[in-house]
Amino acid sequence: MVLDLETDAVDVLPGREAGQAGVLVGKVYAKSPASKAGLKVDDVITTLAGRPVQDTQTLHSVVLSLPLNKAVPVVILRNGKSMALTITIEEVPSDYGK
Repeated sequence: MVLDLETDAVDVLPGREAGQAGVLVGKVYAKSPASKAGLKVDDVITTLAGRPVQDTQTLHSVVLSLPLNKAVPVVILRNGKSMALTITIEEVPSDYGK
């Protein structure tokens, strides 16, 4: 689960500057692409596959445009520090999120 960031969330998220876009990771399901990539709750996704992630709508659009089973870079903020990870987009299983 991901959430849009509000511009006034700067005080809550270390390392995030006013007006900086991104998507807050609210939940990471076991065995999901996010889990396999090493994403954690409270990470902020700032870019995916080299494209800036402004909000959840942008994130979903980028994910839908990517080929399945191909690793792509994802840049996150974690505890105020920028980190580069690799995520592989997979088909959503029928029991996802259960």
